Amino acid sequence: MFGVSSTTALWITVWGIGIIGSIYAIFGGLKAVAVSDTVNGIGLLIGGLMIPFLGLMALGDGSPVDGFNKIMENTPEKLNSIGGEKDPVPFSTMFTGMLLVNLFYWGTAQHIMQRALAAKNLKEGQKGLIIAAFLKLLGPAFLIIPGIIAFNIFGPGLPPMEAYPKLVNHVLPTPLVGFFAAVLFGAILSSFNSALNSSVTLFVLNRLFSYRLLLS
Repeated sequence: MFGVSSTTALWITVWGIGIIGSIYAIFGGLKAVAVSDTVNGIGLLIGGLMIPFLGLMALGDGSPVDGFNKIMENTPEKLNSIGGEKDPVPFSTMFTGMLLVNLFYWGTAQHIMQRALAAKNLKEGQKGLIIAAFLKLLGPAFLIIPGIIAFNIFGPGLPPMEAYPKLVNHVLPTPLVGFFAAVLFGAILSSFNSALNSSVTLFVLNRLFSYRLLLS
């Protein structure tokens, strides 16, 4: 619309996220990251649950119950979490490779663990982990159900990567699309700031370790 190519727009977005995220991560520290994560998390929770609800209403002609019944009638196989032998990720992987990957990410990744370690005491850290685990259980409602709804609305010819954005544009009023885009942008900033804050911690620890080696 403004004569800017998609590649240029991508680079503008990348640099914008980097500059804005760096400013409030550097000057605000982990507290600024935690506050922004909380605000963006609430927005993502509202927007994430809004998409499947409105999608079911669109599929059921105003009734979310009728929309879910249509999914049960037309594509019941999409609700089968176990799947079949030809699926890209077999169900058995949940107890082997996927288990190890999730233990590594949620149990050892620094930008995840620093949130628990930064709690003011053990009790508060445990509360944060319980809340995070509960929100993680809502993942199917955020990620899977919208894809099934999009499949039923737009048909099987829709590319998988276009399903979610097309469903958002289809079910959300224009003002709410802007709100959802702002929340997603904030979530990207939060993820970037978390990684940036973690990398700074690693750098500082490395410098301290090197300094102690020199003194010894």
